[in-house]
Amino acid sequence: QVYWHIGATADFGKITPWWGRVAEKFGRHVFISHSISDITSNATAGLLNEYVDEVELTRDTNKQNAPGSIFYSCKYLYRMGSKPSLARKLLSTSYARPALPPMMPWKEGFNPGPVQNLEHSGNNLTWTGHEGVRYTVYAFPATMNQATFTRQVEYLLGMSYETTFTIPEEYRDDYQYAVCVLDRVGNEYDPVLLTLDYDQLDAPVLTAPEAGAEIDTPFNFEWQAVEGAADYTVEICDNENFTPALERVTTTATTVSSVQFTKLRHQAQQYWRVQANAPRHFSGLSEVRPITPKLLTITYPEDGATGMNTTFTAQWYTVGTDEEATLEIATDDTFAQILFSGTSTTGELLVPDDILEAGGTFYARVRLTTQGVELISLPARFTTTQQPVKMLVPQAGGVLLPTDFLEVKPQSWALSYTIEISASETTWGRTRFSEKLTNEQPATDYPASEIKLG
Repeated sequence: QVYWHIGATADFGKITPWWGRVAEKFGRHVFISHSISDITSNATAGLLNEYVDEVELTRDTNKQNAPGSIFYSCKYLYRMGSKPSLARKLLSTSYARPALPPMMPWKEGFNPGPVQNLEHSGNNLTWTGHEGVRYTVYAFPATMNQATFTRQVEYLLGMSYETTFTIPEEYRDDYQYAVCVLDRVGNEYDPVLLTLDYDQLDAPVLTAPEAGAEIDTPFNFEWQAVEGAADYTVEICDNENFTPALERVTTTATTVSSVQFTKLRHQAQQYWRVQANAPRHFSGLSEVRPITPKLLTITYPEDGATGMNTTFTAQWYTVGTDEEATLEIATDDTFAQILFSGTSTTGELLVPDDILEAGGTFYARVRLTTQGVELISLPARFTTTQQPVKMLVPQAGGVLLPTDFLEVKPQSWALSYTIEISASETTWGRTRFSEKLTNEQPATDYPASEIKLG
């Protein structure tokens, strides 16, 4: 039960990875429970995004490839009045595709062997199976090179307890099919493929970037044309086996700009390859090349940073150019409400005081145009440290007029403020005034002329 948000005093962003490490140590799964009881009809898009971020953080920090979430209480998944619910938000983001229960490697599995006699008849797949197992069913494009099928989740149609499966209407034409045995502890075994009688296209020959290149964006992925190809699909991945591919871009040209990809990562080794495609042909598959992209990236604060001062010098990687860049800081990752914007050509910029609230969560990004292409960095999420309340009226060393109300600078995380006045800087005894401000009230009820000490 991790019932706090990312950046809170009890920080979801720190507690959840800790549980992931504990689960890894003992070889078990961990399922994080999120408290969603603060969702009401007044819930903001930022709050819904918070839960999406929590789910993604749970997945990113899980060491057993078995991330899971529990939502307490489930009734708050749907209670949003006329507004989009958290359930719909999750369905369109983190839970947009079906998934299988995670494998339990500490339990003994059983592989009875592959299915037999896989056939496609009408709208159904049928096969000869085994007792006491389930089956996973996949549909992948008819022209897809079978070597690239690795049981990718985007091709999963569902799971069956029977030796038959009704193919959804949108997957009945121009698809190849695969069926795997799934045992009781989540082991999924090798697929049996139902293929088509197609000709094979030649493999594209890659020309740029070179294998092992470290390269500033924007750059182009380039290859030689393949005879008979109608288009090409460029894939990137974090592993050379492409299990699974991170992102795909399809084009009729023999070049694709790096800016068309959103999953390239700064100074991380990644891999790319190209497939040549044509109707009624199996795709031609190129070699795999490693590259290290160097992207426009916020380097300070790091994504997920906590305890930041409200004033600091932001820094970013400039992709090797001295073009003017714009730093933006906002309250959410859509940057609908920008709190600060400034420009610099040096890769750093001071964020002045009194812009960011203490104890708040913010997002920073950089925009830059080079070679005629606009680049936008991924947002870096950070939280500022909570600080003592700041007096607006009176200020230190200032004058308090009889008509003035004592006023504090509001902080969204504060539940109340207590204002005290004493005749002594060091002795806060009986001779003082005290008023507790509640319900987001930032100022005293009475002006200074009506405040009596003692």
